[in-house]
Amino acid sequence: MTNWTDVDSVKEYLGEDAPADGDAEAQQNLEDAIAAASELLYSLSGRKFPGVLSAIVRPVPYLAQVGTGRRVPIPQSTWGLCWGYPHTRCEAPIFIGLGRSPLISIEEIVINDEAVDPIKYRIDDQKWLVRTDCCSWPMCGCTCDNFTVDFTWGEDPPQLGVQAAIMLAAEMYRGMTPGMNCKLPARLTSITRQGLSFAVIDPMDFMEKGLTGIYQIDMFLQAYNPGRQIRKPTVFSPDLINTGRRQTWP
Repeated sequence: MTNWTDVDSVKEYLGEDAPADGDAEAQQNLEDAIAAASELLYSLSGRKFPGVLSAIVRPVPYLAQVGTGRRVPIPQSTWGLCWGYPHTRCEAPIFIGLGRSPLISIEEIVINDEAVDPIKYRIDDQKWLVRTDCCSWPMCGCTCDNFTVDFTWGEDPPQLGVQAAIMLAAEMYRGMTPGMNCKLPARLTSITRQGLSFAVIDPMDFMEKGLTGIYQIDMFLQAYNPGRQIRKPTVFSPDLINTGRRQTWP
């Protein structure tokens, strides 16, 4: 995943608390706070916004044993749908998944060391790589020796998430810097002053709800992950294979 914000944005939010340009240690603390805040919000929001990333993959079908004999590709979550009996009766697919989504664009596809003309493929539903020339994708080891796809995928966080990352990174930085006050809740259960003791509610109870304890940040988490999912959900059903699709690239 990528960071949800940058150093300049957090410095602007910090104002007078921002680290000096010549303070290498403070600058590193700020960068660490940005990375930590981005990772935390990515996890708490259900891992929906990894940022825009690039990847190069070698698509292959997942093989499973059928009965006591042959091994065939079956539908599964990593490579999408690949049908057929490799090495005996190859029925290669015209659409495949690339193991990551949402897909944004295809940079290059290489089969047997030759680049495929972009006019011969497209992306549907930000998930499926589809042939458009009446051909099918090769089953590596059966019809080709080399098949790679270079593509861009992912999704940037919404503006509310970016603002939440700026605020959380700033408060984390303040929490790491001696002499600065931050809005991050402290974990206290009792206080004794001048011989008087009293109990307070543990403010870390909010962690059980997947929140941070800071109102503005928790608004983002409640809006984009109200069910407190730990990762982006996926659904597969054989009934969905032939449903209508929407071309999303190019």
